[in-house]
Amino acid sequence: MNEPNFYLKTMWQGVLAVVLCACFAIPAQAQTPVVTLDARNVTIKELLQRIEAASPYTFAYVNAEIDTPPHRKVTVNAENRSIESILAEVLPNVSVEIKGRKIILTAKPKETPKAAADAARTVKGRVTDENGAPVIGATVILKGTTTGTATGLDGEYVLPIRQKNAVLEISLIGYNKVSVALSDTQTQADVTLKSEAIAMDNVVVVGYGVQNKRDVTTSIASIKAEDFKGLATTDFRDAMAAKMPGVQVLQLGGQPNGNVSIRIRGIQSATSGNDPLYVIDGVPCDARAFSNLDSNDIESLEVLKDASAAAIYGARAAFGVVLVTTKSGDSSGKTRNEHPVIRYDGQFSVSGVSKTYDMLNAYEFAQLYKESRDNAYLTEVPSGSIDDPYNERGATGYYKVPPIITAYLEDKSGTLTDTDWQDAIFRTALAHKHSLSVSGRTKTLSYYVGANYLYREGTIIGSDFERYGMRANIDGKRKRLKYGASFSPSYSKYNFVDADAQYGNDGVIASALMAAPIFPVYNADGSYNWDNNGYLRLEENGVGDTQFNETLNPVALALEIDDVRERLNMQGSVYASYEFIDGLEYKITAGGDYYNYSRNYYRPSYIPLKNKANYKDPSNPTAKSITNSYFHWTLSNQLSFSRRFGDHSLNAVAVWEAEKEHVKTSQIVGTGVKGDDKIRTTKGKTIDPAETYNNEYAYTFASWLVRAQYSYKGRYMVSASIRGDGSSRFAPNTRWGYFPAASVGWRVSDESFLRDVKWIDDLKLRLSVGVTGNAQIGNSEYLQLYGSTNIDLGNGLRPQVYPSQIANPDLGWERNTQYDVGLDLSFWKGTLGLTADYYYSKTTDMLFDVPVSSVSGLTSSNMNIGSMENQGVELALTSRRRFGDFSYSFSANWSLNRNKVLSLGEGNADIIKEASFNGAYYITRVGQPVGCYYLLVQDGIFHNKEELNSYPHFSTTQVGDFRFVDANGNGILEEDADRVIVGNYMPDFYYGFSVNLSWKGFDMAANFQGVYGNEILNLERRYLMSNSMSQNMTRDALQRFPYGEMNRPNRKLTGNTAACTSTFHVEDGSYLRLQNLSLGYTFPDKWTRKAGISKLRIYVQGSNLFTWTDYSGYNPEVSNHASDALRPGEDYCSYPLARTFSVGINFNL
Repeated sequence: MNEPNFYLKTMWQGVLAVVLCACFAIPAQAQTPVVTLDARNVTIKELLQRIEAASPYTFAYVNAEIDTPPHRKVTVNAENRSIESILAEVLPNVSVEIKGRKIILTAKPKETPKAAADAARTVKGRVTDENGAPVIGATVILKGTTTGTATGLDGEYVLPIRQKNAVLEISLIGYNKVSVALSDTQTQADVTLKSEAIAMDNVVVVGYGVQNKRDVTTSIASIKAEDFKGLATTDFRDAMAAKMPGVQVLQLGGQPNGNVSIRIRGIQSATSGNDPLYVIDGVPCDARAFSNLDSNDIESLEVLKDASAAAIYGARAAFGVVLVTTKSGDSSGKTRNEHPVIRYDGQFSVSGVSKTYDMLNAYEFAQLYKESRDNAYLTEVPSGSIDDPYNERGATGYYKVPPIITAYLEDKSGTLTDTDWQDAIFRTALAHKHSLSVSGRTKTLSYYVGANYLYREGTIIGSDFERYGMRANIDGKRKRLKYGASFSPSYSKYNFVDADAQYGNDGVIASALMAAPIFPVYNADGSYNWDNNGYLRLEENGVGDTQFNETLNPVALALEIDDVRERLNMQGSVYASYEFIDGLEYKITAGGDYYNYSRNYYRPSYIPLKNKANYKDPSNPTAKSITNSYFHWTLSNQLSFSRRFGDHSLNAVAVWEAEKEHVKTSQIVGTGVKGDDKIRTTKGKTIDPAETYNNEYAYTFASWLVRAQYSYKGRYMVSASIRGDGSSRFAPNTRWGYFPAASVGWRVSDESFLRDVKWIDDLKLRLSVGVTGNAQIGNSEYLQLYGSTNIDLGNGLRPQVYPSQIANPDLGWERNTQYDVGLDLSFWKGTLGLTADYYYSKTTDMLFDVPVSSVSGLTSSNMNIGSMENQGVELALTSRRRFGDFSYSFSANWSLNRNKVLSLGEGNADIIKEASFNGAYYITRVGQPVGCYYLLVQDGIFHNKEELNSYPHFSTTQVGDFRFVDANGNGILEEDADRVIVGNYMPDFYYGFSVNLSWKGFDMAANFQGVYGNEILNLERRYLMSNSMSQNMTRDALQRFPYGEMNRPNRKLTGNTAACTSTFHVEDGSYLRLQNLSLGYTFPDKWTRKAGISKLRIYVQGSNLFTWTDYSGYNPEVSNHASDALRPGEDYCSYPLARTFSVGINFNL
């Protein structure tokens, strides 16, 4: 047991229990509401509006009941006077009922003569929404009369009726009006109100404030809490996929802890990162903390896409900004309820890999193994024959076929060992997640406290992920003072299995794909079988094949290597604001983000090293202990002004901020004694000083900004901002960067020439321009740095100092300037909506390592020399409608981005980078997208001698080998000179669409995600389709020459068939994926309210159900170097995506 972590979790659980209990105990006592106002000669309705504006209370009433006599005017001058006494004075014939923040006004019953009373009847009922929750404050009116009432806190109403053929009309803003015809004896009428088809979320977060969506003049994408519900995923960022144009979300692998990459409007930098800035509740944070956020805690998520929107965050916003707003006591429900609302969401899931390779079975493997050895023999001994006995072929091992292979060739029973190594490492994985929250408010305080737990097994044996999380948001108000605090700790533990490494580095998937199926997982005595680690290479086993690749047992690698990775993250913030006068407010916020990562790795001695010399021998055990931690704090001072002057609206904000981040990293590597695995840590091991270190550094930020937004009648809108950022990462003379932005909007639909066009709800044009910066560089890039070493100068080792980095005092910010033109359209009362954007962005002063004179003792220096551009189009289409009990919503988006390198410094020399395999290359060239594949072009195979003699080829090429194109046309095939650009990872376009259907209590949702036109460099084909038979192959190898268009099997590959990575290894990565399909049912509230339950929903869900693609690998979204823009799109072993089926339940108490 890891005692510190055990106690940490125990302590965390205790704190959580105390906080939850405290939240349940928050008093909800009714307090006498008071108000201060001066209202002279106003109508009753105007008076109620004044009280609503001066207090947190709202009224529910029927106009006819309070406006008696009609248009009566009153005068009230009150200071801290109770609202009840004011109402009693001006409305003596009205009953007042206060429920939470809702004040319900109903006419007092009039005394009725006994005869009339005997003829009357009382109709009762309950009004609920489509989810079964009570609707408070709905008006219930007897049609054709002024008789009416309003629903109470429980949604119930009581209405006396005397007339026959009565019809009730029930209505509330945001819902469709409902008419109910009553029979003459009917006394019960329950009603369900449906949300209006045009209902929309009207507010979006824009950074340092919020803005009405109608008034936004920049490009912002937004999704709300309902988009995250029921996610069967660890990282909620998966929910962003295919929902927002211009935002590409990639699931790079199926690891149980999630593996997500986000790109906003393409690649904006070649060498200095492309990840967006993440901001949670106004506090910038690291992406690692962001990915630990629980989806049930999220109220909304906005993505600032264009530079005008993102420039408010200046130096870190070059790649877009993702703003997350978490739930609070106000946002967690539709009603302002003083009583706590408890919510639970539970989910159970079963997962399996969504795809596997179709590998050779043991008998097919034996056949091709024989062919490859025979062909190798004939290649080097042309006078030989495949009928020559193996013992007469000489001493060369790869000419021969060992007895174990011969046994398969001769066996007719089909009962010999035939191991499916993928099946051995993959499994059906289980998962469950739970979320519990309590929210509510008192007169001055709102609160949201949530706790969550997640456990997910990986689809690879030995891997799993466990996470505990909590969030507490508290907000208060006292007159003009507002204050609040947020705290969110999380702890996770990941039993890691190295799935992405190559077979030479204990990679589990690579080892499973390469392992020969003729060997078993376990020996007869239950011990691990190690025959893949050299059996075929040993002379004593009858072959001595020096050309067969050794592979370790992947099951042993997955189950026996310890690699435990633990993360502790704590985020918190406090704020206070004070409104000096109406519209003028000062706010101070202090926030912090602490992250601690620890990794404990142990490779036991009973796992041999990969090599025939080690075969089954024990190794020296290896242990590693790695810790990383950082603490980031920010202090923000904000002055805001917001006022309306008739038709004019003005909003302004000024901010000053300071930030600092302190980072510590350390590593200890030790080696133990063979056979001693009692202590599986670095304790007691021999420490390797070359691999052991302890580093510490810090950097600081200082910023200021000013923004102003003006609107005239909501028709003409202007916004402008400027931000200054100073960073310690840059030299003093380039330390500060300045980032201006401006945008304008024109609501054309409000003009007189369109005002009478009824089928157009909204038509708005937008134009914006802005500058952002990039500070994602190291902390000491501009300094002259030195390293130390020991050198033997003839008198023993002496310490020496040498230069390791050249000083560059002019090193500065990368700058991105972006222009955006947008159009927002809405038709037929929200039935159809369209958003379109065109953007152009240019990045200048890009950082590159530039070659320098060898006299300096170095090879390169980091300089601002390059530029690139991106331009694109984004379209989004929405539609929603209701027909009685049936409703639908549909959304689709389509995005296109074109990237081009404009300059690479003096001479514009190409930048060529090597892929993970030394025969594959990338090139960055002016006029082309960044990071293109730079390879030979494979043009089929040579079918006969005539073809071979008439076409340029390598000197070792033979019939049945690959044919490559002589790209430069000089008649000579050259490995370097004939490489050309053959594609890149960037898609021609990407898209997504979703449909949501509901009927009565049933709901169905389907989400699709697609990419078209990207290419993937599948380096797995280098091994699995080479036909060298140095390991197992995919079944494509059966299409070898002369049976198909694959190169012939030959252990001594000729014609550079395997050494030259070519277009044979580049595949189309286009795909369409059914990302999510769910079906749910919400029980009617009348069925569950007796148990104190509301909004009880059960659902089933499937994720990654189907992927339509021609790509042969596990996952067409793969990119092994996702963070390296110069080398994207490589597949060299990756964790397969999981296909997941889930059942879940959520409800409120």
